[in-house]
Amino acid sequence: MDTFNQFVNAAVVSSNSIYSRWATEEWFSGSWLILVGLLALSWTLLILLIDKSRLREILLFGLALTLLFGAADVIATEYGLWEYKTHIIPLKSSLFPFSYTMPPMFHMLAYQYSSSWGSFAMLATMVNVFFAFVAHPVYVWTDVLWLGNWSYIYSFLYLMSVTLGVRAFVVWLEKAEQQY
Repeated sequence: MDTFNQFVNAAVVSSNSIYSRWATEEWFSGSWLILVGLLALSWTLLILLIDKSRLREILLFGLALTLLFGAADVIATEYGLWEYKTHIIPLKSSLFPFSYTMPPMFHMLAYQYSSSWGSFAMLATMVNVFFAFVAHPVYVWTDVLWLGNWSYIYSFLYLMSVTLGVRAFVVWLEKAEQQY
């Protein structure tokens, strides 16, 4: 059997194992219910608070964050830096609550409520401190997340660099758009 087929077979076995664990241990567990509740709360807050007159700009910022957070999440879980022990749905990657929803939404609100680099840096720091030093330890404590070769300070530094970089990109894009 060639290597490609071995990878495919291993992926199928892994998917079946993930589904089995999800159906018997994760689904409707306390940590699963916490995640679902946090997702509902995040979506509700965003829908209520987002500035609809700046929706395109704020969504661009959020989507760029989502792409970068998602890519980092896939790479990190692939190489054992961290792994999700609780999944909303039975897929290996549990990106939905962690990379595609909660962090981008709260960063979008920080972006919305800041009018300068200074105010954005302050709000982004607050959001990133919350996720790196409050949410992540709570996720570990509640068995939602396993941190392998990763630390909370790495999360903070990564989150800060990405949010500042994405804001710089969006500001640059807005200036370029205004020139034309």
